[in-house]
Order: sequence, then C-alpha cells, then structure tokens
Amino acid sequence: KRLASLSEAVYRLRKLYPNMIRGSEEWLETTATLDVQLLRQAIEQKNSVLAIELYQGHFLDGIERNPRFTFGEEMNEWIINTREELYSDVFELRLWWAERTAYAGNFNEAADLAWQVYAHGTKITYLALENYQRLHKLFTAAERFDEAKRIFAEAKDLYGPDTLATVARQAAEV
Repeated sequence: KRLASLSEAVYRLRKLYPNMIRGSEEWLETTATLDVQLLRQAIEQKNSVLAIELYQGHFLDGIERNPRFTFGEEMNEWIINTREELYSDVFELRLWWAERTAYAGNFNEAADLAWQVYAHGTKITYLALENYQRLHKLFTAAERFDEAKRIFAEAKDLYGPDTLATVARQAAEV
C-alpha cells in the first residue's frame, strides 16, 4: 500500500508540476528548491532585500503544536533550533542593514528599520545584550528617545543593573 500511495502521489505531482519531478522505476529527482535554502544563501550573500522577502515568519511556526502532525523529540528540537537560527540570522542581517542606513546619514529611516527588526522578533527569543546596545544606539542617533528608553529598560530587565552603565557608555560614544 505504501508503494501504491507513493506512486499515486508522484503521479499527481507530475500532473500539477510537469517539470518538477523526473525519474524512473528506481529513482526520483526533483527540481524544486526550498525557501530555507534560498534564505540561507541570501543571508550568506548579505542580500537583505531577498532575505526579507523570503522570510515570511518563523520557520514552521505552530506545526509542533498541530495535532495533525506528530514528531519525536529530536524533530521538535530541530524545528525549534532551525527557527531560532533563521530568525537570528535574519535579525542580524536586518540590523546590519539599519546600521548601514544610519552610516549613510539616514538616521530616521535607520530607526524605522531597527524598530521593525525589534518589534518582529522578540517573541521568539531574547536578544543578546550586544543587539540591545546596537538598537539603542540607532534610536539615540535618530533622537527617538522613547524607543531608546524601551530598549534600555528591556535590556536592564533581562541583563541586570550593570546594563545601565554598559548601555549608557555606548550611548555616550554615539
């Protein structure tokens, strides 16, 4: 039954996407690409426009809680780790883009980009202190002090009272 099911699935896929599956009785090959592969290539090449376009949200978001899918512990761990890795890479790329924009003298646009980065991602993982500092610096440079205070307060809550001196020292260097 499994072979018949696979055969039926391949038959249907070939009808829907004639150029996507090639093969014979012994082997199958696909020309399909994975968005995750393309996303990783875009990140490696620092192609922020393509990476942001490809990144449509957190990797397989919600699938581990979907009752239609059951995975073992290793698969669930892989999904979560991949999700955090992809988010972190896209976050870093977007933050780098915001800093590059600020370096070009477009401080307000850089702060807008930084806010998009911040608002999108903190629900999946906490940011490293260095990233809070980078965000704080961008908001301070654009004189957007409400956002800078919010970043500062969150960093202080997560990383303790010493964060105050570290972030203040970095802000003074701006």
